[in-house]
Amino acid sequence: DLGTWVEQADRQPPRNRRLLALGFNGEVGTTGTASRLRHAEREARTVAGFWPETQRTLLTGPEASWSGALAAGLEEAAVVHVASHAVVHQGLPTRSTLHLAGGDEAPLTRADLQELQLESDLVFLSCCEAARHHGAGAGLADLVRTFRRAGARSVIASSVRVEDEAGLFLAERFYHHWTH
Repeated sequence: DLGTWVEQADRQPPRNRRLLALGFNGEVGTTGTASRLRHAEREARTVAGFWPETQRTLLTGPEASWSGALAAGLEEAAVVHVASHAVVHQGLPTRSTLHLAGGDEAPLTRADLQELQLESDLVFLSCCEAARHHGAGAGLADLVRTFRRAGARSVIASSVRVEDEAGLFLAERFYHHWTH
C-alpha cells in the first residue's frame, strides 16, 4: 500500500538536501539468462525531476556506475534512488549484489555496502527482490538491512520481482505524494 510506505518515510522530504538518482537499463546475467530493463533510466530521470536542479545528481546508463555514485557523493546524499538490478541468493547472503553500469566494474556486494557511511534519510531500491529474505536458518539475503546498517534511516524496496514499468509507476507516485 503506497500510503503506508509514504507514512514510513519522514513526512517532509529533504528537498533542501541532495538527491542522487541512479538508473541503468543494461543487462545482468542471472542463472545463465540476461534481463534488460526498459524503464530504469527513465525512472531515475523522473525521480530527479522532483528535486530542484541544484539539489540533485542524476547518473544514467554507463555513467550510473558505483565509482560514479561514490564520486557524486553517494554517502552524503539525503535521498538515494537506485533503479537497476539486484541479485539475491537464497541461503547465500554474501553473494547478494546490486548492479549498475556493467563493463569492467563489479557489482556492489553486501560487504561493500556495509562499509559505506551513509547519511541518507531514504534509500529507495527500485530493484527486484532487494528486500527478499528467507526464514530463520536460511540466511538473510535482504539488502534493506544492509543499507540500514550502513546508515540509511529508511529504505524502501521490493521483496518480489516487479516489472520495471510498474517500478517506474510506483516510484513516480511515491515521490509525487512525498514531495507535495
